[in-house]
Amino acid sequence: MHSSVYPTQKIFRVLVEATSHPGRGYRLPTCRESDPWRTSLLAVAYTLLDHEVAFAFIGKNIMLAQQVYAATKARQVAVEDAHYVIVEGNQSLGQLNNVNCGTSAYPDQGATIIYALSNDGREQQSPLTNVFLSGPGIKEPLNPQLTGLSIEELNNIHHLNGEYPLGIDCIFLNGDCQVMCIPRSTEIKIHQDKKWDMLP
Repeated sequence: MHSSVYPTQKIFRVLVEATSHPGRGYRLPTCRESDPWRTSLLAVAYTLLDHEVAFAFIGKNIMLAQQVYAATKARQVAVEDAHYVIVEGNQSLGQLNNVNCGTSAYPDQGATIIYALSNDGREQQSPLTNVFLSGPGIKEPLNPQLTGLSIEELNNIHHLNGEYPLGIDCIFLNGDCQVMCIPRSTEIKIHQDKKWDMLP
């Protein structure tokens, strides 16, 4: 596979922009509009992963995990040992609790989680209107601008990022070639009973 298969420089710039502005949706340049979900995931994996890093896969599509390996040559390991964790769908089924959140000496070694939310952009839910993001890169509290998110999973991410700079960075992809990032520096809040409440 050659670097020309995926426009890696353009994809990387989009990811940097999405990380700089958490919660906003951005369109990824992909090579095949006929298969945007798989192509977007493989393009992001090809941009970020290589033979020097390890990834874990949470999901039932074993062939997709094999395609990630074929594209990147990154070795597949257990969740707790992974630099990158790819989640098929919007739920890690509790396995997120096992990810590496870094250490006080090396907080930058926390894992990056890549969610492949949906493989059909025509079957999307509405964005979460009761979840708000705040922190660096966000001028005012912002609803996450991507559909198919799980409020339970966002709650789990909130807990894992409760001791910043320890924590995880998250990349969300959906079937419309859209990407959204929530880095560990972003606070996740929920609006309930007409008042602001931090997620428990």
